[in-house]
Amino acid sequence: MTKFCIFCGKPTNKKNKEHVIPKWLIKLTGNTKRNIQLGMVVGEGKIGNMTFAFNQFQFPSCTKCNSDHAYLESDATKVVVALLGSKPIETKQVSILLNWLDKVRIGLWLGYLYLNKNCFGIDPSFYIADRVWKSDRMVAIYRVDGDTDGINFSGVQTPTFQHQPSCFMLRINHLYFFNMSDSFLFSARLGFPYKVSRSTNTITMAKGAGFAKYPLIRKSLISPAIDFYQPIIPEGLLVTCRSLYDQDYVHKHSFDWARGIGAIFGQISGKIIQHKDPIDTGGLSNQGFQKNSKDYWKLLSQVYEFQNHLADRYDPGEIGDATKRSDFKKTRKHNKAINNLLIHKLMKKQVSCALKYKFLGA
Repeated sequence: MTKFCIFCGKPTNKKNKEHVIPKWLIKLTGNTKRNIQLGMVVGEGKIGNMTFAFNQFQFPSCTKCNSDHAYLESDATKVVVALLGSKPIETKQVSILLNWLDKVRIGLWLGYLYLNKNCFGIDPSFYIADRVWKSDRMVAIYRVDGDTDGINFSGVQTPTFQHQPSCFMLRINHLYFFNMSDSFLFSARLGFPYKVSRSTNTITMAKGAGFAKYPLIRKSLISPAIDFYQPIIPEGLLVTCRSLYDQDYVHKHSFDWARGIGAIFGQISGKIIQHKDPIDTGGLSNQGFQKNSKDYWKLLSQVYEFQNHLADRYDPGEIGDATKRSDFKKTRKHNKAINNLLIHKLMKKQVSCALKYKFLGA
């Protein structure tokens, strides 16, 4: 596979490399020389786990790109440490966290293309720099008790993720970060302008309702300790659809309207709230799910369920070429079937846990 910078996508022969999982996070979660479990692997009719040395989990990058993005790691460190300690954070720090999750998610996607020698034959059309702060994004944070410190990823090895890297989960010690990002993921539910349809050369937009509807994502999420939602105005629409976005409601609910960056929202007790500084994260100190409990396995299966959900959001009718449209449908059906297999595997663990708890409580 030709070497390219994971930030900008340009060919690079430089020996400079980027740790997708930064050194500070490796140190924060255990021995820096340990191996890492990279999550479930699907291939050759088998489901298993991949183990990789942390010091080898790095990929090509331009010297300039690496330097330009170093600030994000410095800022993200403070946010992650605060969340692990259930300390208050600010809304701007949530934006930093979401930027960092964009970086990690796309970095893992590109990293796995390298590791798997691009077995799906995917030609990347975007890279880390193209996806940070570009689409609606959210993170739901869960606490899981009963495990040692460490890092794990869920959902990054599935064919669905390889074709659409929009949803994954990252474990950092006792916190699990369930992250999604997609264009107009919840803009309409939040009352912002949204896409109605799209063809090869045009996109049809509709004016937002000007008020939020609960829930922001109709498909049910397992209730988290805390969640954050941030709408992002897709690049260029502030120019082509300015009249739709130049509304008091959108201005009032934006962090930086001129740059298309929305405010930070959350869902509490069936209501949509706009987070204000400081944000209390004390709920992260409450008792969470027990590892290997029924709820724990439900949490892991949620990643694959939402990967399928996001795959279904894409309208094949937007693909003009009939052959490509047919190929897309076949690929999506196949990829979803693999996710359903993973969900079934995790459901069996849920049933096993339920029977165990029933027996112990008898």
